Amino acid sequence: LIELPKNGILSVLDDACLQPGEQSDSTFLQALAHTFGAKKNERFASWDDDKSLERNQFMLQHYA
Repeated sequence: LIELPKNGILSVLDDACLQPGEQSDSTFLQALAHTFGAKKNERFASWDDDKSLERNQFMLQHYA
């Protein structure tokens, strides 16, 4: 989930940083929510998925 070549979190961060204009944590969070949120991945949750989170937070569930 973190290092997937095209749909991983680091790839989303790279894409968000390369967008024109000034980027911020919130634009990165929006990109993450668009890619992983709305129940697209059970190991990712944003405010849209879990109201116990703040709007500027996301959560990854990790297990080994």
